[in-house]
Amino acid sequence: DPVGGTVLVKFPVELKRLLRYLEQRRKDTGVEINVTHLTMKAVAIALQEMPSLNGHISLGRFYRNQNGTSDVSYCFPLANGGFAAVCVDGADKKPVDFVARELRANVEQFQTGQHPLLQRRMALLSKLPAFCVSGAEKML
Repeated sequence: DPVGGTVLVKFPVELKRLLRYLEQRRKDTGVEINVTHLTMKAVAIALQEMPSLNGHISLGRFYRNQNGTSDVSYCFPLANGGFAAVCVDGADKKPVDFVARELRANVEQFQTGQHPLLQRRMALLSKLPAFCVSGAEKML
């Protein structure tokens, strides 16, 4: 989706090997690693191999990532019925257990209202007149 920035990719995965790998990483690191974390790491590596896809969309335009890393976002449901997205910066350079820890910490901060991005967003929305808030929420 060139406007929303969503990419859907399908590919076969040898699930038995993947699950064995995840179990071994959990034992080695003591971190609860799952398929989501491994997928984020794999996407980050793939973006490094295809730099023309490594970027973000803002106001309908694609901007290539200039910092040389692959930053991967994860969208998750909120208790109020909405959705939020958090980013693991430089996921291509981090071991999968670090990706898992960082993602879990970001999601927990968001769900408890402690994430810095959420706090900045709420501070901005609190300064707007009430009739502007619902429209601004969709943009922020």
